[in-house]
Amino acid sequence: MSDPLESSESGSSDTSDSGSACGDGIVDPGEQCDAGAENGPGHACTSACLVNVCGDGERGPGEGCDDGNAIDDDGCTNVCALPSCGDGILGAGEQCDDGNAVEDDACLGTCVFASCGDGFVREGLEQCDEGALNSDGGVCTEDCAFAMCGDGLV
Repeated sequence: MSDPLESSESGSSDTSDSGSACGDGIVDPGEQCDAGAENGPGHACTSACLVNVCGDGERGPGEGCDDGNAIDDDGCTNVCALPSCGDGILGAGEQCDDGNAVEDDACLGTCVFASCGDGFVREGLEQCDEGALNSDGGVCTEDCAFAMCGDGLV
């Protein structure tokens, strides 16, 4: 099979082709790529014969999503990833998302607000936190403070 970009055997030097079109498998002037039937979402070449990049509105290889904008909190991040807990972007179903897995700050690694009884001691706010074992008759009270003699709790 001959190279479609080389001149024809008739010796004509006319390389124009009025029948050229995006999707024909031939990279024509104005096209960055053309993979024929493989153009489009999920592929390296878009349906407009442009190289697929994050933000072009077509989901390409390695992209979890591509909504064609640079807004982070609309269901698709500006790096074409689906939002997830720990990415630093508040997503649906998250109370908070500080972008870290530190468990002793105001936002737990599960993207819920820290609170007394969650099993994690927050420095300066709680003396102790044994989670479900907190009790006013135990070592750590229901208020996340150490039980002590004279506190009125038995």
